Amino acid sequence: MRAMAAEAHGGARRAIAVMIAGAVMAVAVSRCEGPAGRAGPPSMVVDGAGDGSVGTVTIAWDRGTRIYVEQVGARKARAKVVLDDPGLRGRAEIVRLGDGYLVMATHHHPEAEKEFTNRIVAVPLDRDARVVGEPSYAWSGDVLCDRPVSDGTHAYVGAVNRATSHRHPFDDLDLYELGATGEITRSWHVTNGGFRSCTTALRDGKLALAYLRYDHDAKQTVLWIVQDAIGQRTWLRAVLPASARALRVVPYEAGFAALVEEAGATEHEVALRILVLSADGDETRIESSRVLVASAAIDPFSSDLGTNARGLFVTYTARGRARVLGVEPRGVDRGHDTGPRPSRTRALGVGNHCLVAWTTGDGARARVAPFDDCP
Repeated sequence: MRAMAAEAHGGARRAIAVMIAGAVMAVAVSRCEGPAGRAGPPSMVVDGAGDGSVGTVTIAWDRGTRIYVEQVGARKARAKVVLDDPGLRGRAEIVRLGDGYLVMATHHHPEAEKEFTNRIVAVPLDRDARVVGEPSYAWSGDVLCDRPVSDGTHAYVGAVNRATSHRHPFDDLDLYELGATGEITRSWHVTNGGFRSCTTALRDGKLALAYLRYDHDAKQTVLWIVQDAIGQRTWLRAVLPASARALRVVPYEAGFAALVEEAGATEHEVALRILVLSADGDETRIESSRVLVASAAIDPFSSDLGTNARGLFVTYTARGRARVLGVEPRGVDRGHDTGPRPSRTRALGVGNHCLVAWTTGDGARARVAPFDDCP
């Protein structure tokens, strides 16, 4: 292990340690003030060298009133606070944009109109993860969808706006386009209803928005994938068990692969279901749907789905370890100790590498574990 930095700052000590591929890259930050609560999963992007190597990993996570960003790998930047705001809500997400990055989250603004008390805050960063300019606060967003995406010029993020009135008793699912400084340049209303989870993905340069919606009449959960969400929209549809509650979607083969977390066959058991979907015109084809793994040891809401040159893989936490498991064919189950109170995992594939990120100590530390020749 190679110590990268250990520096006293304002009486609080921060240490960053990086271990080479196959081990863990970790960032520790001082305890920050703010509301107590379990931290959300970290968000990460990779700047590869074009040869399939990992390159630089830029990771963002939130804790209390602060958003932290750290870089490890080819470019190194110690953990730093890029936003400290008592109105910060929800988890932090990061995308690559232009020559830098854009970090975003939701923000509570009590002085705004009743219908729009929560909004999106975005912070522009340069390639070395330094803040450039002022945070941008714009429009409404109660809950950000997982995995905002970027086409290099603009970022795209889905957001659920919760119903606030009996006159409009349905949640709205909206899509926003953000510019390089974080300002919203365009927006689209996608649909309304009650949403359990939502996420975005890019396929062939076109944006897809996926979500889970519970059907109270039929007592079932339906997965919807809106293809070409800002163009000629078409919907893929798959009926799932009523207990389906968390969703990840990635482009795969002729369509998409989805990871859905649901209740298992026994009490406390968590099942991770993999679906492969394709489309023929407006008709959805479910190429396969199966439970990859089910266990009472899996921490609820801890899973994520990634893809790389070798195929699909899932990540989750169980019994104090972050796990990486190949999908087709089922690969070796690898893992790394998580430390105390781990967050949900975030998966990312690069070349032949699987990366899994999480936070420990309710956001006190962020970790990234790369695995070679994976899955």
